[in-house]
Amino acid sequence: MVRALKKLGMDLNMADPAGVPVLLLTALEFAEKDFILKILPEIDVIQHPKLGTTLNQASFQGLLKIVSALLNRELRIPGGVNNNGPQGMPLMVACYDGIYYSVVYLLKHGANTACKKLDGIKTTAMQSAHLHKDVMLLLQNFRKNGPRASEEQRTVVNANISML
Repeated sequence: MVRALKKLGMDLNMADPAGVPVLLLTALEFAEKDFILKILPEIDVIQHPKLGTTLNQASFQGLLKIVSALLNRELRIPGGVNNNGPQGMPLMVACYDGIYYSVVYLLKHGANTACKKLDGIKTTAMQSAHLHKDVMLLLQNFRKNGPRASEEQRTVVNANISML
């Protein structure tokens, strides 16, 4: 559907009455990654008041090809990787949802671990990741070893059977 509408000239940034760019979100959710990568020049400047940037959404959904492509090219959004969206910075969103490899990409590209939302609430990436032990271990390791920490193997966390 998204491909057909795009061929007909539909603007992916067009919003519904609530202000949500429905086609963009649909494209990120359901379209193939290669299609998204072709249209990145049109969508990396979106700054939605509720959903943030394309980088925020891709980090939240764990779309690593798209996160990588956005970070490996010059971002045209103010603040770049540390852009402050309504849900917080992309790192904050990825940490909160436990998207480990998005966190790795963002840290490699200079994401600030002191996060802030548009409403002024400040937090750290560690606080955002409190439900995800593997992400917390990565952040601790990053604090100690810097960017080298993101190259280390992911820590395997075993479930505590008695807690289940």
